[in-house]
Amino acid sequence: RASRAQRRLLEEPRDVLTSLGVAVYDWDLASDEIAWAPNAAEVLGLKNMAGFGRGCDLAQIVDPASGQTRADAILGSTGTDEGSGVPYLARYDLR
Repeated sequence: RASRAQRRLLEEPRDVLTSLGVAVYDWDLASDEIAWAPNAAEVLGLKNMAGFGRGCDLAQIVDPASGQTRADAILGSTGTDEGSGVPYLARYDLR
């Protein structure tokens, strides 16, 4: 379990990315659930994120020509999940 200091170290970059107009989210591989940052709908140009609570939902609107998928970015990562997750970066073009 991540300590308070470890969680804060993970939150600070998220705050910076959100302030720069990046849609940050947590994706649980086991359940396929996605928890979006509050700015996600605005950044993605959607009315709301109600229909995008799972990775498979998001995959339906990602253009296949975008390049590396979320799964590729995570499964190909050299990072190790010690319980608090592993940050990754992926860029998507939406259909």
